[in-house]
Amino acid sequence: MASLKLTFVAIVLLLLAVVAANVFGWPYAEAIAAPVLLLTVNLIFAILYQPAFKRDSSLLLFHIALAMLLPVALYGSLAGFQGRFELPEGAAFAPEQLVVTKQGPLHPYSLDELSLSLQAMEATYVPGKRAQRLRARVWLDDEQWVVAEHLPLVWRGYRVNVSKNIGFSALLQFTDGAGQTLTHGVNFPWLAANKLRQANEVALLGEPFWLKLEGVESMLEGNMEAVDFVPPAAAFLVLRQGERRVELRPGQEIAINGGRLRYLGLGSWQGFEVIYDPAKPFLLAIGVILCAAMGWYFYRRFSRYDWAASTATTRPSQSPTDAS
Repeated sequence: MASLKLTFVAIVLLLLAVVAANVFGWPYAEAIAAPVLLLTVNLIFAILYQPAFKRDSSLLLFHIALAMLLPVALYGSLAGFQGRFELPEGAAFAPEQLVVTKQGPLHPYSLDELSLSLQAMEATYVPGKRAQRLRARVWLDDEQWVVAEHLPLVWRGYRVNVSKNIGFSALLQFTDGAGQTLTHGVNFPWLAANKLRQANEVALLGEPFWLKLEGVESMLEGNMEAVDFVPPAAAFLVLRQGERRVELRPGQEIAINGGRLRYLGLGSWQGFEVIYDPAKPFLLAIGVILCAAMGWYFYRRFSRYDWAASTATTRPSQSPTDAS
């Protein structure tokens, strides 16, 4: 049988589980699974045994939808996925680029078969703020698509959208002593949050070296007007390896690590967010049912109410003094 005491205990356990997940870093889905199950079972027994639900179909529908809400939301957390990755212009997605920020233990798929490449990206940048008006032209399975803010690319249930993270990417070509050539892209940190730290470490078949991007100050200062996010013509690279310091401009090359390194040019990279939420359409449907059931309940209740009689009863009577 359903119990109000059991409901209170389950709600307390749910709150404690949420607090414990925040304090100890436990996964939310696993932490709240037991309290959610207890609340759902208790609600199901209330639906089966409370006479009020049998007399009123709108209340019955509302509580059935409410009983479905908790387990569906829990499944969405257990099977959900969130991640991010960066793509330079002209580059294709590789699974090792993916940074997983959240993945439920029941998540059934992977992005290993995602055939996505970035053809070009467009954005405007306001100094001191994040990028705006983001658009990315991509190739997916030999078809061209446009991904923009609020216009995600849907692939096998995953929603791939552009993020506010954008930056510059240097394209390098390294030729070793045997004549074999390797093309390598170096993404510099997200511009808005790292405008004074535009540097990255590179390891190419030998001792690593540091690359720093110089000449982008014109984009980081100014009168707060939006500008197109394109590499400045004055930008150049500074290479550091030990005591060695070399400046590189597009087309220049140097000898390093037993081979030759050529700087091909400066492009841009675009950040992407990936979300998989199998419960979202079901939660939307349940929300519609809950609102419809509540609307139905209040309509039936107030449509039977005699508003005229209530107004006559509450209207003040006329006193003899007023009559005279």
